Amino acid sequence: MNDFFGDNIHKYHIYLTQQAYEDILLNGGRERSLQIDPDRFRLVPVGLLQEVVPKNAKSPFNLNDFFYRWNNGFPKTQPNFLEHIYTSELQNVIIEVAISYDNAANYLMYQGQYDKAGSFYQKAYSLEPNNVQILGDLGTFYGRQNQPEKALTYFTKAHASQPYNETWLYNIALAKGQLGKIDDEKKDLKSIIDNPNIDSSYKQALTEQLNSLNQKANIPEPSMRHKTLSAPSGWKQFTNTAMNLAFIYPQTLQVTQTTSQLISLSDPSHPDMKDELLIYSTVMSSGNLSDVTVLFLVPGQLQQSNPVQFPGFQAVMDVYSDTTEQTLVLVLQQGQQVFAIRFPEPTAFTPDVLDQIVQSITSLH
Repeated sequence: MNDFFGDNIHKYHIYLTQQAYEDILLNGGRERSLQIDPDRFRLVPVGLLQEVVPKNAKSPFNLNDFFYRWNNGFPKTQPNFLEHIYTSELQNVIIEVAISYDNAANYLMYQGQYDKAGSFYQKAYSLEPNNVQILGDLGTFYGRQNQPEKALTYFTKAHASQPYNETWLYNIALAKGQLGKIDDEKKDLKSIIDNPNIDSSYKQALTEQLNSLNQKANIPEPSMRHKTLSAPSGWKQFTNTAMNLAFIYPQTLQVTQTTSQLISLSDPSHPDMKDELLIYSTVMSSGNLSDVTVLFLVPGQLQQSNPVQFPGFQAVMDVYSDTTEQTLVLVLQQGQQVFAIRFPEPTAFTPDVLDQIVQSITSLH
């Protein structure tokens, strides 16, 4: 098999077992030489099988593949083994089934099928209620559904299992912020910033986020006035005082508050994450737009950064590019207030709708 892999690695994706995946996470892959394909979850439920798939083969997601049929009532009913090793292997099978449910739920969530996703998340949780991956994904799921209380519950459980993982504390902070517990949110962010082991760029982004929360807390209440925008028929206004943000959008679009500083707009007929219009709000202390750190994914490398005209704002259009696509990020500055807008795929919105949404973006004070 090693010779086969060596001769054909340029032709095939190689999908490994859950044990290989855990080796990458826990041991940095020291026990195995093969690298894991990050796109494997789109094709093969992790851990349920090992498969070699031609790179040009298409394998669409089929929900029926995740309805497993057991003749003996497994996994609710489990056999008893005298040998400890068989009991351990049986538990590994249960973990793999739970992870496959979790991966199916993630796929369904990002496709906008929230009811089906919720069902699969609960299947995963019922099998592995202490699995941090499942707990974290449940927290993210409820956060995207604007249910911060449930999100906080699952993130807190994940943090209890992995207190050294700052990701859980960060998500806990965001959930508290969505619940209006701004002081608790700032306290948790400060705790992460004070950790000497975190990455410097991550620390800088969190420091800007904390400064933004502190400066917004110092704004006098009378100045937090709502602006009324002129919305065409079939459109509505979005207003968020904490983000100092207002804009208009078609009622057919779905608005999701991903974090206390990040909004996504998506068309249910284009549920892919690349098709989301993202709007991030922050307050910066320096006057240089190049110092702004955004908390959303931008694929590729920055290729161009050009000043553009935008009424009421100093504006820069950044162009990121990788081997397959370009991504546009518009950065707007008005005093200390900054908005960063990541444009979606060109086919996600009609040009006039996208232009009208972006042109309506304004600060509240």
